[in-house]
Amino acid sequence: MPTFEVLPLVRVGTLSFGAHRGDVERIFGPATRSTPFNDAVGYSRSRYRDQSAFVDYDEDDRCAALEFHRPAVLMFRGQSLFELDVRELRDFLVGHGVSVRETGTGLTAEAIGLACYAPQLRDPDKNLAAIEGLLFARSGYPLP
Repeated sequence: MPTFEVLPLVRVGTLSFGAHRGDVERIFGPATRSTPFNDAVGYSRSRYRDQSAFVDYDEDDRCAALEFHRPAVLMFRGQSLFELDVRELRDFLVGHGVSVRETGTGLTAEAIGLACYAPQLRDPDKNLAAIEGLLFARSGYPLP
């Protein structure tokens, strides 16, 4: 599995936000599943199983957001993000001056276009809330 360096609001790995679907598929290979454009949501979504990733495309078929799941390796400011639980991620981001908002099932950091999904966070008996998914998006993408 390749390592993807995150440059928030700009790119993840070599994929820039705003890249055309054809450019994404030259890097990730063909999508294993896709949904058509949904006017209500404003995006279509494609799955790239070999990369443990989903890509949301806007009405112009350009990359608006990249969502990754394990075993993908996402690096941000020298830290492998999936090695952290959600509380450690929150502390890491705050320690780097990034404001975060807890959502009940993860956290959102609007300033860097990040949404984190950690459903175990709802369970107060859990000491660690493993991160299941990390979504990075371009500016203006509606984060949860």
